[in-house]
Amino acid sequence: MAIVGDFDREAVMPIVEEIFGDWVAEAPTERLGDRYFDVEPINETNRTPDKPNAFFIAGLNLPLSDSDDYPALLMGNFMLGGGFLNSRLAVRIRQNEGISYSGASGISGHPIEQSGAFQAFAIYAPENVQKLEQAFME
Repeated sequence: MAIVGDFDREAVMPIVEEIFGDWVAEAPTERLGDRYFDVEPINETNRTPDKPNAFFIAGLNLPLSDSDDYPALLMGNFMLGGGFLNSRLAVRIRQNEGISYSGASGISGHPIEQSGAFQAFAIYAPENVQKLEQAFME
């Protein structure tokens, strides 16, 4: 059951008790978790020759929680790819080299477990794919 918005708890609780009062789960429940896993790197291309733009995305799983030097990682990510016009990725691939229309990055850390990720993306003309990949790697 989900109740959303401004409601009167005193009025709702008798209804909840009537519907669920003696209900007992048939099986025990436990938190599923969000575990870190390492994967082999791949470089995959899905060709769409009728489209003038392409989308580049890169990701890396990290054994990271939001308490592992997380504020410093957020600041580092902001400088790398968190700002549209002033991040290092945007300046390099958009303003300086003109190989992308936009680009950004993000980092996430789980609040409980060691399971996070780094992601980066760019929108570009397909003929610039090698330059774009090289710029990201550098």
